[in-house]
Amino acid sequence: MQTPHIKTPLPGPKAQAMLARDAQVISPSYPRDYPFVMSHGRGAEVWDVDGNRYIDFHAGYGANVVGHANPAVVRAVQHRVTKGTHFAQPSPRAAGSWD
Repeated sequence: MQTPHIKTPLPGPKAQAMLARDAQVISPSYPRDYPFVMSHGRGAEVWDVDGNRYIDFHAGYGANVVGHANPAVVRAVQHRVTKGTHFAQPSPRAAGSWD
């Protein structure tokens, strides 16, 4: 079935190239159930690298609750990331003095 939201045969040429590269360099212990290469998401929709648009029926934990790229979440992350992105708390053991 052809719709305005599907622009290429599936998987599209960009996705095919990325999946071929993936098969060469990624461990086979990380399986691929279907040939989908996501570019981005917004709300309940996702786009593949070839510009085809889908309804996200998978919807991981965060996207399931607030949608992809929820503006309030994006603002909160942008605000927080200006204060730093990784903080590792040193411990006495890490310093070699754990007794």
